[in-house]
Amino acid sequence: RLHRHGFSIWRSDEPMTQHDLDITRFRQYWCRAVRSGWAYAVVGVTCRAGKERVWRGRNLANVLEVAAWVALVVAAVFLSEWRVLFAPAALVATRVIWIGRGVRPRVAGWGDALLYGIHCQFARLPILVGQIRGLWYLLRQRPARLIEYKD
Repeated sequence: RLHRHGFSIWRSDEPMTQHDLDITRFRQYWCRAVRSGWAYAVVGVTCRAGKERVWRGRNLANVLEVAAWVALVVAAVFLSEWRVLFAPAALVATRVIWIGRGVRPRVAGWGDALLYGIHCQFARLPILVGQIRGLWYLLRQRPARLIEYKD
């Protein structure tokens, strides 16, 4: 958008800041992912009319993938057919490997790459919670509370 409005972007190879999330507990991790989902939803709705349609695909992909997982688990429970659970497990495993393969050149080894893939798949759940909360916030048109993840 900056380029379209005639601005130029300068890049520096010097570090501009040091960033430390300091996430040491699962609750902090979960809240941070919820906060990301909130941002995806709010920015996605706010920018839906523009050319970029920011995060539209990411929002939709997350909702559809988690919905597929839930549908398969519910089907397994109601049909008492636990073999149905192999489908979401295979989907998650395939996605973990696919993501890991993509980041492998930028990380220390396959262990880190697969761990990152697992993180990306697991984070979909709290991100969906954040997406729902963000949309609920927009529908109610009330001031939002900060989703704090540090103690």
